[in-house]
Amino acid sequence: MRADRCRKGCTSLLYGLEYETTRRVAIHDWRLQLTSLGLRFGVLLYVVLIQVTLWHRYAAFETPAVHTNAWNALGAAPVMSGLPFCNTSAYAWGLNFTDEEKVTVGGIVIGPSIGCAPFDSTAHTVVTESSFSAVSYQRIQPLTPNITAGAVGVQNTTLYPGAGDAYHLMVPGTLAASFNMIHVMAASFLSEGISNPATVLKSKDGRVLRTFPAGTIISGLSVGDFLQMAGIDLDDYNVQPWIRGGDLAFQPRFRLTGVALLVRMEYTTHRMWEWPSSKYGSPLCTITVERVPTAWGFLGSSNSYMPGAGPVLLTQTGIKLQFVPGGLVGVFDPFSVVLRLIEAVVLFGIAEYITDKLAQHVFHRGIYHSIFVSHVSADSITASKSQWRASKRLADARRSRQGISMGRLLSEWRSSTRVAAVEPEPVETAQTSAAAGGSTARTATLVATTVAPSPVAEVPASPAGVVTDNPLSLAATSANDGAGSVKAE
Repeated sequence: MRADRCRKGCTSLLYGLEYETTRRVAIHDWRLQLTSLGLRFGVLLYVVLIQVTLWHRYAAFETPAVHTNAWNALGAAPVMSGLPFCNTSAYAWGLNFTDEEKVTVGGIVIGPSIGCAPFDSTAHTVVTESSFSAVSYQRIQPLTPNITAGAVGVQNTTLYPGAGDAYHLMVPGTLAASFNMIHVMAASFLSEGISNPATVLKSKDGRVLRTFPAGTIISGLSVGDFLQMAGIDLDDYNVQPWIRGGDLAFQPRFRLTGVALLVRMEYTTHRMWEWPSSKYGSPLCTITVERVPTAWGFLGSSNSYMPGAGPVLLTQTGIKLQFVPGGLVGVFDPFSVVLRLIEAVVLFGIAEYITDKLAQHVFHRGIYHSIFVSHVSADSITASKSQWRASKRLADARRSRQGISMGRLLSEWRSSTRVAAVEPEPVETAQTSAAAGGSTARTATLVATTVAPSPVAEVPASPAGVVTDNPLSLAATSANDGAGSVKAE
């Protein structure tokens, strides 16, 4: 009695919060079948072709640590005759600027006459850990010492630009400047770095210009080669849009301003449509070049001393190659494989969801609710559980052939599955007697009591062409409230 009151109270309290579960129904509809097969096939292609073959998502990736070490290489001697920019005013720039425009460009005025200086690999190259620069233009401003009295016996000397004109010199051998370089790639999954992996130089349109096998240093490349990869001619204009609206008549040339080039070094171990040769992949460095728009290759200003000129302020521009390492390297990772499997399961679920929504809103909009949705009461669930328990005990007894009598089990199973009458009826009583050696008789009586049937959920009939299998619904139409209760005396 107390259990019944508790059950009814909980049912009232949780009204409207029924637990929902999935009901699987097989629908013979070629439109839904083709839709489901097509979506699943698409998921399979996505996982195999894109995730595995194209992106290699079975591996764990990271950005490598890269160290570069460059130094000067001997280049060809530059030609000093017949050059159109030597000893001429054709490349002069800024002479006709207004005072405001001269302030905008930092007071840089080139000309009127521009000479040439022979290329010196020691004086006209600047090498750092991450860059290589070659001078293309020099501005030499003589400095005049200004001596002032300081402390007793001490004179202060200050250098400042003199009243004379500055010297402007081009460096013709810039294109021939070359360097050698060692590059090392390291990653967390490597016990030691990979020195000089296989390297490929590519142009802007993706053409392979040069290759270096694994273990070979990068050598034999000149500044002119990198300018060609970037598609730049030093005699073209470096357009500055804020100067006279970009009018070419007022623009400087690359030979004067210099060029800033980004030499991108992309390190990879797993590439598209390539199967790796080991669990670490196939290390490769791909080098491409791009120009920083409107930037000058400014190499700085410094006080210097030149024979015959004395102290001077030396300002230089040139072609600056800035090495920018990057890329992704990876190694086979079992956890990544598990993630891909989980992703595939989720995508297959999405394919099933899309098919279900098409059935609901397109193909079977009128009868979808009756096909896919049914409500099962708690009483029906209880009756179904009683039937299952009685069937299980009957099967166990048949296997063991001992313990409780077969007649009692059959009576219990029938009482759980029959439809109770309105008036309770007694169930047949089976008595067995046995006497052996003065033992007393033993009687077992089974009484199955029934009560008035409780209402069960109405299960709609399945439409034509629909196969349904719902054991709870079958139990709801064949079991009554309280059926299956057994009392032993």
